[in-house]
Amino acid sequence: MLGPYGCDIIHGPYIYSNTNMELNQGDTVEFDWEAEGTGDWYDVFGYIIDVNDNYSEVILNSTGKSSPWDTASRVITRDGTYKF
Repeated sequence: MLGPYGCDIIHGPYIYSNTNMELNQGDTVEFDWEAEGTGDWYDVFGYIIDVNDNYSEVILNSTGKSSPWDTASRVITRDGTYKF
């Protein structure tokens, strides 16, 4: 079902890491990504979530027609045990 303007952003499917990462405040998490729109726009969302209390930090939130290879990066603001 489309919204009133004929477009919506729908996230999914999702994937997550099999193992936990012990991260400390000041650590940097980064990953390379690319997106190609093939008749539609892409919407990419990536974050880490602390397995102990569900605290999360967004690393990437991007929408567009296409994006060449790029590196998403974030300096972590809180110690925790995270999954990507």
